[in-house]
Amino acid sequence: LRPRQTATVISVLTGSVVSATTLALLFAVSDQLRTGVLS
Repeated sequence: LRPRQTATVISVLTGSVVSATTLALLFAVSDQLRTGVLS
């Protein structure tokens, strides 16, 4: 991989991890949100 491609891949992965973590925390904390989304 070229440096630029590597940077792009890392950016995408980092963004995905941050989004997933945020969602997981929200689901863990908010019971109402969980029932609203899953029902």
